[in-house]
Amino acid sequence: MSRDAAGVKGCCHGMLLWGLFIVCSILEVTSVVAATTHQPNFTVEIITLGFVHPTSTSSLVYNGPGFDTAVRDVRRKFRTSFNITHTVLFDPIVKDCWDMGDHCDEMVGRYFYRRSVLPNMTVLIVPGCADAVYLNKLAAQWNLLFITGVVADPVLRDKNLAPTWITTTPVQVPSFVAIFLAILQKFNWTTVYFVSDEKANPFYVGFAASLLAAFKARGHHGSRWVTNSARSTDYGDVLEDFRKISRICVFLGHAFHMKLFLAQASAKGMTDGEFIYFGLDTFHNANFGGFMWENVNISSESVKFKPP
Repeated sequence: MSRDAAGVKGCCHGMLLWGLFIVCSILEVTSVVAATTHQPNFTVEIITLGFVHPTSTSSLVYNGPGFDTAVRDVRRKFRTSFNITHTVLFDPIVKDCWDMGDHCDEMVGRYFYRRSVLPNMTVLIVPGCADAVYLNKLAAQWNLLFITGVVADPVLRDKNLAPTWITTTPVQVPSFVAIFLAILQKFNWTTVYFVSDEKANPFYVGFAASLLAAFKARGHHGSRWVTNSARSTDYGDVLEDFRKISRICVFLGHAFHMKLFLAQASAKGMTDGEFIYFGLDTFHNANFGGFMWENVNISSESVKFKPP
């Protein structure tokens, strides 16, 4: 197992374990569980949705082992109180976060309404991706506890809209947005240029939209250029547009492409201190890349990169 995969597995194990302990704690303080102590016939089914393509840290490729070990640990700890089953739903046609958002309703609804054996309690526990906001609506309608591990949303603050949603993530998009807004405000940077890669990890795409909206909501001027690294990594036009509009650039994409962006900016004389560049280093995973420069050899004004 790679270091990236092991790290995500450990993170997922902790997330799910914490989520399951929330479930178990809720059950333990109810009279239902008290009455069934030492009679493990109270059943809990955990339903998890995911995809198996390694296109995101939300993939079951990374999260599956963590889920398995967390379920094992909780079964061992609470085996005298109730039985836990874990159902994992996936569809081969779902390849990334965006596909997950398109198909999650059908996937979970088809299974939910076709169950032949109904547990005493059903819980939705997912890593979370573009599916979270849609699953929240279903969970609210069905009155099911819904737990996400790596995704949160402002709707969580409104218990009329998210009455059963709990997140165990220590980091979330609103937190990153708040950090950027605080930095920009501290230096009074009110005109900012945002570059986002639509082929980067979906986290960057979603974060770019959230950050730009929050920045503009403060009455500031924000411009956004959306690139597609699968088609081209020539950032000449982007840099020229940036030069005309602002001195502050926020690049949201894979570390490899940000390094290309900076190398091309250097070739245009745009790294002499007049312009300021921001990136976002989130998870130490190949889907996000390494933002350090140890894999870059700068000699004789040539820059060599290792592709992602």
